[in-house]
Amino acid sequence: MSLDRNVPPEFAAQTLSQFAIVSMKPMVGGLSGARVWRCHSNLHGPLCLRQWPSTHPTQPRLQFIHHALDQANKQLPFIPKLFRDSDGKSFWAVGECLWEITQWMPGQADYMRQPSREKLAAAVNTLAEVHRVWHDLSHAQDVSPSVAQRIEMLSEWLAMRNLVEQIGAGLRGPVESAACMSTVRMLHARGPQLLDELQVASGVKVMLHPVLRDIWSDHVLFHGELVSGIIDFGTVRMDEPAADLARMLGSLHPFEEDVRLGAIEAYNRQRPLHEVVPARVELLDRSGTLLTALQWMQWLVLERRKFNVEAGRLLERWQTALSRMMGESLLIGTGPC
Repeated sequence: MSLDRNVPPEFAAQTLSQFAIVSMKPMVGGLSGARVWRCHSNLHGPLCLRQWPSTHPTQPRLQFIHHALDQANKQLPFIPKLFRDSDGKSFWAVGECLWEITQWMPGQADYMRQPSREKLAAAVNTLAEVHRVWHDLSHAQDVSPSVAQRIEMLSEWLAMRNLVEQIGAGLRGPVESAACMSTVRMLHARGPQLLDELQVASGVKVMLHPVLRDIWSDHVLFHGELVSGIIDFGTVRMDEPAADLARMLGSLHPFEEDVRLGAIEAYNRQRPLHEVVPARVELLDRSGTLLTALQWMQWLVLERRKFNVEAGRLLERWQTALSRMMGESLLIGTGPC
């Protein structure tokens, strides 16, 4: 096997050799800081080798994620298989990082290039199936972690002093400046109302079970009109299913409220005993969109964080969040949460 210089030789000799890997190719990673290689095994075919960043997930978190992944893979072909070594381990601590091997899922994340109602229906049905399996694995009624997290983050942003001055010290160019000013205006124009709505929503106990939390266009693979794979399970936790719908629909159809509402109705037809409230999905979407814009401002301007992604693509995602906040569709209520 031809090794990548970022793969520790001892780990390759003692662990990777058990999977008959004959080649590996480094892939462009996302924003989490994880490293990913596409490998080929003479025994198992295409595999995904992942090195998690040193900061997350912890070993207990990854054990939880792997348990959820195992349960879903037993029933759903679009969930990647998790591989274990001869000792039954599904991940390995090497230095400061955790490593894992999963099936490399076929298909393309091409929804945004080639959208269709058939693909959207397939994505919604797929999410409903994942939620069904994970509800059977573990569920409870409690307050929403997503709502609680949004309240905490939004409260912190609204309480910040001298925000404009902090931004001004790190600005680079007119495009960044315009994005920052729009973000701050949206924070003060929409933030207090959203915070009030989230406080009300926090008083309602909802169904919790494992959810994906970062199910967006890049993480849903298609073969034709059908979902062929879901990837990246690093943020799985116990939460309300509406959080997944808000994330997925806000990504796949950011500017079409009627399409999103129709997709929520389709989801509820698949899970009639565990329906989500459309207004709750929209609230999580609206608050998440504002917090996304604020997060990009923090990362790209206040912290000057470096990503292994083209800067223009990151700025485009920031601007998309701003466009959504300015769009009328995100300002329409759909009933009580």
